[in-house]
Amino acid sequence: MGNTLYQSYYEIKHVYDDAKATAEFIKKYHLEDKVIFAQWLYYDLMGNKISEIATNISLSNILPYFKTNIINNLNFGNDKYPYHIHKIPDNEIYYKEWAKGPKPDIKLGDNFPLNIIWPDITKEEDDCISIVLNKKDNPPIYIKRELAKELGLIDKMIEASKRKETI
Repeated sequence: MGNTLYQSYYEIKHVYDDAKATAEFIKKYHLEDKVIFAQWLYYDLMGNKISEIATNISLSNILPYFKTNIINNLNFGNDKYPYHIHKIPDNEIYYKEWAKGPKPDIKLGDNFPLNIIWPDITKEEDDCISIVLNKKDNPPIYIKRELAKELGLIDKMIEASKRKETI
């Protein structure tokens, strides 16, 4: 009980990871209803793909900040489980299921290639810009360029870079 109480206190008083900043950004720009995918490909330091899992568990840590599962490729967007229910699956099954749905507007964790799921995707359909929330270890959020323009994020990024800040 003591550890749980201390951990709860620590979570409230200190930023534990990037989840809160990512969730706040998504809420600020009302992106909850957009198609959001979380990273599932892993690379070594040289950029070589080393493994695949269905969804990066560490990126599903934003879910407690939302009433429903907003990550479309986590448990197929199912709300029944608020956590990652599978380990290393046969990704071909997941790719086929994901391909039936819309392409993501937002990618969390990495600008992973969508041609693995949608082989005929055009460069324009997968054109994303990187949003860095702060100078800590937060992974960038990749947003379709079109959507970023619509939200005014490109102008905000330009202004922030002039001030040597992040948005």
